[in-house]
Amino acid sequence: MSSVSAIVPTHNRAATLRRALASVFSQTRPPDEVIVVDDASTDATADVLRDFPTARVVRLDRNGGAANARNEGVRHATGEFVAFLDSDDVWLSHKLELQLAAFAGEPSPDLVCSGITVRGSGGAVAYHGFAGDSPAEGWSFGEFQNYPFCPSTWLIRRAVFDAVGPFDASLPNCEDLDYLARLAGRCRMRLIADPLVLKYNLHDSLDANLSRTAVSYQTLFSRYPALWRRAPRALIASHVRLASMYARAGDLGRARALLWQTARRHPGNTAPWLLLAASLLGPRAYQRAWRHVA
Repeated sequence: MSSVSAIVPTHNRAATLRRALASVFSQTRPPDEVIVVDDASTDATADVLRDFPTARVVRLDRNGGAANARNEGVRHATGEFVAFLDSDDVWLSHKLELQLAAFAGEPSPDLVCSGITVRGSGGAVAYHGFAGDSPAEGWSFGEFQNYPFCPSTWLIRRAVFDAVGPFDASLPNCEDLDYLARLAGRCRMRLIADPLVLKYNLHDSLDANLSRTAVSYQTLFSRYPALWRRAPRALIASHVRLASMYARAGDLGRARALLWQTARRHPGNTAPWLLLAASLLGPRAYQRAWRHVA
């Protein structure tokens, strides 16, 4: 029978770690091993872990970020399959069972992902669900960019992970998008429509840190120019997304500069033009336009 290693990286998430681990241990098909990578936490994480004595704990002396912690978890894993869960997210109870069943199909995939329910810090929920198999030639980079991807939805063959290589720990975040770029065209992926993961976008999550996200996106833009050229819609959408992050942070000047650059290079796409015009009318007008575009 196939073996599964569940890897839970955590740093100062004592308030949510118990909820995350409870969801792992309550799976209808439990993982064969649970590895918690304590990324140099300074809060009550150790107290929480004492309530889960069967979890294998890997403690790091220095905080290296989520990507590095996931890599450390994989290094200690023994399973044929690897599943990740961020310590502020939750698996629904039948996640692993359904994903392993998907691997039994022919042709067997390399990576199985699920739909996801995203809950913001204010309580708003956005539902994302997808279904369908990877084409024979593998998913394209553009298709990857349009999927609301996060590693908490993954179940990946260990052999595939080893072949592609570890997460890039030098990126402040967006390391999952970088990983997808390396997977593009070489991985058969299956998507389960059911939302099997609850993702909580907390106020202090990496996604909320604009400067880190901006650095990561700019790195991805420069690192994969050929892939971006073959996926102009994904490039435009990513530019617009980054511009809107600037706008939400109150930096309409930087948002306008990026939108103007995008609009000039892709004059046939209306989204940058609409947002650029709205930015001239102030933050409220911009947010109304962003809701329409998004």
